[in-house]
Amino acid sequence: MKVLKLGMLLVLLVSAVFAADPSGVWKGTVTADDGPIDVVYKLKLEGGQLTGTATGPQGEMTITEAKAEGAAFRFTVDTGDARYPHRIAVSGEQLNVQVELPDGRVVEFVAQKSAS
Repeated sequence: MKVLKLGMLLVLLVSAVFAADPSGVWKGTVTADDGPIDVVYKLKLEGGQLTGTATGPQGEMTITEAKAEGAAFRFTVDTGDARYPHRIAVSGEQLNVQVELPDGRVVEFVAQKSAS
């Protein structure tokens, strides 16, 4: 009976890990003070390591300092002028994104999974 319970727990944990995989292309729009900003994240989770790029008005930038935090991930986008810490969490075909601005404010938005 203990083996069955352990097996069921393992299946649930593995399912949670795969459900939280942010790999793919995600597109969203940030509502900014000076108008909407389109962003694209191209992310890949492999061997527990998150890599990828973020594309916005400054062009395509590599994400850095990526780490997992439970079902969420943190990474930083450095534009050269400022650093933008991100926190993301996958919810089905949506990527819930929180971005910390240089002034300390946090912007939240949702990006949708895209085929390209």
